[in-house]
Amino acid sequence: MRKLHRFFFLLVLATFASPLFSQTMVEIGTGTLGTASGTNYWPFGNYWENNKTQTLYLASELNTGGPAVLTKIAHNFERIATSNAALNNFTVRFKTTSLTNLVAGAYTDMTGAVTVFSASSFTPATATGWNEIDITDFDYDGTSNLIVEIVWGDLGGYASTYYRNYKTDPAAGVRTVYGYADSETPPVYDAASNAYSNLRVWYNVAGPAAPVTVTIGTGTNACTYPYTTYWHDGRTQLLMTKAEIEAAGGFAGIIANLQFNVSQVNLQLQTMYGFEIKMQNYAGSTLSSFVTSGWTTVYSGTELITATGWNNKDFQIPFLWNGSDNLLVEVCYDNTAYTAYSYVYGSTVSGLAYYRNNDGQTGCSMTGGATAASRPNMKFTITPLVSSTLSGTVTNAASGLPVFSALVRVGDSMTYTLLDGSYSLTCTGGDVIVEASKLGFDNNSVPLALVAGPNVLDITLSENTAAPSSVLAALNTGATAVNVTWGKPMSGYVIAYDDGVYENLVSWATAGNINAVKFVPIAQYPVTITGGTVNIGDGTYPAGNGLTAFEMAVYDDDGALGYPNTELGRVEVTPDHYGWIHYEFPAGITITSGNFYIGMIQGGNYPNCAPIAV
Repeated sequence: MRKLHRFFFLLVLATFASPLFSQTMVEIGTGTLGTASGTNYWPFGNYWENNKTQTLYLASELNTGGPAVLTKIAHNFERIATSNAALNNFTVRFKTTSLTNLVAGAYTDMTGAVTVFSASSFTPATATGWNEIDITDFDYDGTSNLIVEIVWGDLGGYASTYYRNYKTDPAAGVRTVYGYADSETPPVYDAASNAYSNLRVWYNVAGPAAPVTVTIGTGTNACTYPYTTYWHDGRTQLLMTKAEIEAAGGFAGIIANLQFNVSQVNLQLQTMYGFEIKMQNYAGSTLSSFVTSGWTTVYSGTELITATGWNNKDFQIPFLWNGSDNLLVEVCYDNTAYTAYSYVYGSTVSGLAYYRNNDGQTGCSMTGGATAASRPNMKFTITPLVSSTLSGTVTNAASGLPVFSALVRVGDSMTYTLLDGSYSLTCTGGDVIVEASKLGFDNNSVPLALVAGPNVLDITLSENTAAPSSVLAALNTGATAVNVTWGKPMSGYVIAYDDGVYENLVSWATAGNINAVKFVPIAQYPVTITGGTVNIGDGTYPAGNGLTAFEMAVYDDDGALGYPNTELGRVEVTPDHYGWIHYEFPAGITITSGNFYIGMIQGGNYPNCAPIAV
């Protein structure tokens, strides 16, 4: 059984990150019921072999403030089961309703309910406290009440020390109906309760459907920054608060431009060279010095102010504001001469603007500076995040044959093509660049306007030719000709052994155990192993923290019968998302003969460990 799906030989490696989305969590209920008769068996009590529970939560308790997408739930466990811990045929369904109470005597009709989680075997808790369930995104209208139905069974056994979770009784009518039994799958109705399970719900608020223009500041103060061309060099940092952006109609989304309102133009029309605009999501609330890390450069080039009014700069790289932090902007340039200022309108603030201008400096890395009492007014357009899927096929431009194991990337979302060249990934929509690449081929970047929902794009890659590894020209003994010889072409290449689709997820009981696979280079040495990828699944297994750090190591095949023996190097990997996880060996690991193994060293005890896809 293969334990590692894909390994890369790469000369240059890219760094991948998971998409960033802002979520809100609401906690419903703080009670400590759940240990006495009437509240102890539902919805997880595996003292019985089967259970069915329906619980009503009110819109006022969910409190999403409008339409939202529910993404995850959690229950607070007072006790965990010591046997029969995995609940068979475990299903969670949601249904919106106008009911304000459930009716004792029968289950509520769930026609039209949506299954948001289903597993043939599921362990709801591995430790006391809050235990989460990642659900399929559920579109909630923001005004209806919500019925949460949990059904499981048949276990074929029971636990004398069974699951119990905390519950709250609001003393306001029936909130839960339930049934449990050993011989009924699912069980018939047994009883009703005024209590409900304490519940955490994570959600994304549904944003507007169209871009909006956000204007920060309406004052008429005269600001000499950021266009401080009376000096050689200028550096300005400006902080916009989350509250300001939201009050101006903003939301989490993609920012693609920035404008300043010019009140007076430098009539000598001096160009600003080395002109840069940078942005970052910033947790701080004030500026007292220059922020020197965490930046994304969204524009780099030159700037020339020629007219009064709003001066717009379109970004070369759009910026994703996460909707939860403040937004920090830096504008800087680096000249060798000076003329006069171009002034912009600004508003009186405290601790939201910091700048410096001087001669003979490197503008974008100047230190020192001072807090300003005015912040330039700013305007930008923000586009709501659009959930899109992109699929298609990557083929060889010359032969039309599928290209296996090509990387397809849209922003921070990435995947690899399967044996038939096909790919599919979920990403943020809008105007994007789709990048396809594989060693041995020229990269191909395709601009695309991604719409909400499914999108299709087929991509071709053109092969490139590696140079000979060495060339030798020697005059023959008769001095009549020059003999030219050369080695085989050499370049980085990829070893990929399977179709890229996993059939199962596995883990060891304890940390430190290893899954490894043997790799066979082409018959040309030395070779340098520089990095790879490993698949840790989709987060459904194990039930604990699947994003626990682990290690990847390279082993020589110098053990008995060619088994792995001598460790040649290792690196720690801390995943921040599921699926394919990229890693690098910073100095490279060189072998001069034979084969080698790559091993994944488990970093935590089950179930708090990253599994490996097989």
